[in-house]
Amino acid sequence: MSCGNPDAVPIDGEPKEETLMPKKKTIDSRICIRCKDRKGSMVLGHYTYCRECLALLVVAKFTRLLFPHLPPLSRKPDTPTPSILLACSGGSASISMLELFHRAFCQSTSTKSRTGRARWGRIVVGFVDFGHEEQTRADKRWTSIKALAEKYEWETWKVKVEEAFDKDGELINDKGGLNGTIGVNVLPGRVLKTTHLPNANPTSSYHSLLAQLPVSSHPSLRFQLLSSLLTRMAYSLSTAPSPTPTPPLLLTGLTSTRSASLVVSALASGRGYSLPLLVSSSFEAQGVNVIRPLGGLGKKELAWYARERGLPSWDLDWDSGVGIGEDGKGGKSSIEALTQEFIQTLNTTHPSTVSTIARTASKLVFPGYLPPSHDSSQARPSSCPRENPWAGRVCPICELPADQSPLEWLATTSITSLSSQSSPPTSPSQTHSEHETTTPGKTPTMPLEDKLCYACLTTLVSPSAASRTTKLATDAQVDESEPFAPLPSWVLGNLVGEVNKEKKKGEKEGQKQVKVEREQVENWLKEEGWLLNDDNDDDVGGNKD
Repeated sequence: MSCGNPDAVPIDGEPKEETLMPKKKTIDSRICIRCKDRKGSMVLGHYTYCRECLALLVVAKFTRLLFPHLPPLSRKPDTPTPSILLACSGGSASISMLELFHRAFCQSTSTKSRTGRARWGRIVVGFVDFGHEEQTRADKRWTSIKALAEKYEWETWKVKVEEAFDKDGELINDKGGLNGTIGVNVLPGRVLKTTHLPNANPTSSYHSLLAQLPVSSHPSLRFQLLSSLLTRMAYSLSTAPSPTPTPPLLLTGLTSTRSASLVVSALASGRGYSLPLLVSSSFEAQGVNVIRPLGGLGKKELAWYARERGLPSWDLDWDSGVGIGEDGKGGKSSIEALTQEFIQTLNTTHPSTVSTIARTASKLVFPGYLPPSHDSSQARPSSCPRENPWAGRVCPICELPADQSPLEWLATTSITSLSSQSSPPTSPSQTHSEHETTTPGKTPTMPLEDKLCYACLTTLVSPSAASRTTKLATDAQVDESEPFAPLPSWVLGNLVGEVNKEKKKGEKEGQKQVKVEREQVENWLKEEGWLLNDDNDDDVGGNKD
């Protein structure tokens, strides 16, 4: 391609030769781009890597992302060591994470400080069993994970998803607070209400909830249960109760490919407010430091690494929402399935685009963090995660922060019902206050819609319930023929906690308003020349100058 200017007049009267742009040097796809010597083994992002260089690249990216979030080694003998929960599902990403963590941080040169003390307290490999549909495959996957953990001399911990509905379970009671079994009605055209349910089998409660939800909502529900169970498992690894407990660490295998898929699906399901927490490399939640060290690696190189190192890996099927034999997450009817198919196609045709989406999402900053000065546990060290680091509302189901009430948001952005001209419009809060009235002889219920985040609300609401708001004025009591699906056991405690938080916030705002009004009165009296009686603030009197 010519870079000369043909219209320019030469100075010496003779035209000069055109300046040509040098051709781009072609890279031999058979040679590794890093060492320039060995034969290439895999092409990643339009570049070819050999086996040795690609393995070193995977380890370097893993270490570079994980190391800044680890607590520093201490020389003090009385400093407690942190415990780590390595979440492993049996896939190539989480299996590779176990091997990478052992290779980088559990060798003899990195497990002990200069004083000879161990760097880690307990290293536990956690596994959440979703194998109710294919128990044989789940057992085989757990056997492979357990064998690998025993090879590294780590502890193992298997938890079934049904334990989320066991109010007397270890994971539920370990967090403290009020726990119980409550249910929610998920019928179309009904306002979401909760009521107390009799004690039931956790397995039957889990299947009852899945049976009453639409199939397209199953992947989202299982993802929420997985996140909450893993957080509780990591929290239970803390040391004995003390004013400054050691913060546990939770390592998950979220890859850049999965992160890009999560960005699209989370935005499509209405979870944009908490999206920075879902894709960030590290965040604090419920007293646990959650770290995602595989954010800089894709699914392709991790699958290669697992095969290269001889690690057993399995194709995941716990989040299949349409039964055995169907591919994808929830079949073609779920957002997760469509998003996964889109990202896989995009990763094949435009591989750099997927990594760009993941890198851009990792730079998002969550705006709702509570300043440390407002935290009740400010006596704890700065490296310690807080129980509730978020300033706003928290959804009782997914336990993630919510921007505002979904009913208030829907009321300002969409038309939910058509009312007659004679009837005045009613706000959701007024409608819900009418629901809270009870009649003798029936079980009282409590509306749940304004307590949830928008994503959880869409999970519990059937897509066919387009006219659900037309029955907001129906009786709020429990109908004998109306089924109530059980919710996880931690929902009741979270609901009570949110109610108490709103009550305290209202009292604080009321006291603040009274104080402001009193200061205004005092300033007006001073301007008018009246003197206040300091002995009795209620008596406003004196002599005017």
